[in-house]
Amino acid sequence: PGEFEIAAQFLHQLKSRLTARVPSARIIVAAVPGNHDCYLPKTGEDHRRSQVEASIKTVSAEEPDEYFIKGLLSAQDDYWKFAISHTDLVDDTVNGKLCSQFKIVVSDRVVQVNLMNSALLSQHEEDRANLRLPVQVFKNRLSLGPDVSLSISILHHPSFWIEPSTMTSLRQILNRVSDLVITGHEHFTSSFSQIQSTGETLSFYESPALY
Repeated sequence: PGEFEIAAQFLHQLKSRLTARVPSARIIVAAVPGNHDCYLPKTGEDHRRSQVEASIKTVSAEEPDEYFIKGLLSAQDDYWKFAISHTDLVDDTVNGKLCSQFKIVVSDRVVQVNLMNSALLSQHEEDRANLRLPVQVFKNRLSLGPDVSLSISILHHPSFWIEPSTMTSLRQILNRVSDLVITGHEHFTSSFSQIQSTGETLSFYESPALY
């Protein structure tokens, strides 16, 4: 909880400085949980590992077992309290905590924001190319609106942390609903673009640690 208080102070300071620079700015805060937003004590490492292993099958299903999902999400309880209090785009239903999408009208344009929880199965120690995500839920819940001018997808983990078959499905979803993908986790900055077979460009921005 103490770390979330620090994050809340950081957001407050950031918004204050942005407003001081641009008084007319409309600031909307969107966030997704990462592995460090999960309460994963070292003493509970074996329990979490068993919980994750028992949940892999249902997490991959089109309609995951809600009992398992709630158990996994319980590690993020403090994060969701923070998100509800200090961010603007939140769907705190069970499925909404897995992924959600929002539309923001900017002048006469529509910006879509897609939020994906890549830390659902996070453990105290994570290995690259081993993380699984509820991609069927992402696929069923996320779509690109016909009125959207810019669609931004946000998830914590970059592609090389995600299990290969899961990443194949995730890539298809990102290609379908995104113009820009923002990730974190690595704590350094990188950006690149991919040109799709349709000629459209999908841009990626890997964010550094800001605090």
